[in-house]
Amino acid sequence: MKRRASSLSYIPSSISCCRRNEIEGSSSSDSDEVHISSVDHVEELLQKDRMDALLLGMDSLLLLTDAERSQVSSFAAETVLKGSVSGPSVIKDCIHSFIYASPSNDESSPHQGKRLDFASRQQDIMHNTALAVLGNSLQSALEVHSPTLSSLMQNEEWIGDSGIVNVLLSELSRANDRSHDAYQATRCLNALLETSPEMKKELAHRDLQTVVKASQLVGRSRHSLLARECDKALLLMTGR
Repeated sequence: MKRRASSLSYIPSSISCCRRNEIEGSSSSDSDEVHISSVDHVEELLQKDRMDALLLGMDSLLLLTDAERSQVSSFAAETVLKGSVSGPSVIKDCIHSFIYASPSNDESSPHQGKRLDFASRQQDIMHNTALAVLGNSLQSALEVHSPTLSSLMQNEEWIGDSGIVNVLLSELSRANDRSHDAYQATRCLNALLETSPEMKKELAHRDLQTVVKASQLVGRSRHSLLARECDKALLLMTGR
């Protein structure tokens, strides 16, 4: 089954440009309206029942949270990480839902693999894209030194027994079976390692280094991007 290897490998044509010149030349008020409008459009797509709308919404969010391609990345990242302050947190809840959804196991039976049914394929895509969006969001928040990151250590949604951190570690531990997902999870964990010394200590306590070393071997054998992120994780943990 073909999967996107990185967060930048697919951008839908309908949103291939963020109208940078228009945004950069606008007033602060106009820019705020652009930010809100962009996120509102994604929310509308993610609330539809149609799979094509969900896919477009997720791919749009993938672009909007990418600091290299979007002028609204920090705003979009806050929406993913914090949710809405004035209504239902549609985007945040959707990302969490797709991250927690168990992807299909490509090797669990001889009847799967290339013959995975359509719903399972879409579930896999949504799961991987949600991890990529989270990685983009964490990285975008890091680049602007968002105070949101410092609050993650006090948030049970992140550090609780069933929190995002443990889900990411679980994804990484399955690198041998799902290397693309492991790559995106490692991107997220690397961003978390840079948020604070406390988060780094927490991840070390959860034996991140052991899991990364095992995944690093998988990456070196067949997934260069995973290997690169694992190398980075070990450097961040050792401080070298």
